[in-house]
Amino acid sequence: MNPYRTSRFMLFALLLFPACASSVPSSPLSNIYDVRPSILTPSRDIPENVAAFSGVWAGRWTKGWNAIGEYSVANYHTLVVERIQDIGGGRYLAGVIYSTSLRPQAWRQDGIITADGVLHLDFPSVGRKQVYTMSLNRETLSTEAEGLDGWDAVAGSTMHRWAGTLFRSQLRQP
Repeated sequence: MNPYRTSRFMLFALLLFPACASSVPSSPLSNIYDVRPSILTPSRDIPENVAAFSGVWAGRWTKGWNAIGEYSVANYHTLVVERIQDIGGGRYLAGVIYSTSLRPQAWRQDGIITADGVLHLDFPSVGRKQVYTMSLNRETLSTEAEGLDGWDAVAGSTMHRWAGTLFRSQLRQP
């Protein structure tokens, strides 16, 4: 294809659809379909700030820190909160599907949403903990993780911290 024609088309598309210029980075959603997501609407007795977690969130990890210092990362991440149920004491069980560009498959994981609107996920097999905090407008999640070096950490791995942002998204069939 002619590069001049392609760049003219892209310029036209960006002018015609300005929202495309600031679109959310897409996460590899194809592996989400392997686990067949099914999002259940939270019951009415679930507080709004907790129920707001329900749905699809996509974004990426953007910063990392270790003993040496800060570094940039660009790992895509998708989180699908399929169900939320009250387990008492201001705590809510969240059934999620977790996907990252670091791993080829998505998997289901249970987490806890606290009454203050924070989702906690724990991955004990790799020594990683993650938290997701809802924005005031309920359209983004800021996320932080702490754990060993990578998903396949071995003895002697370094502790790392990561930070990123996820945006409310939709599942689109591949």
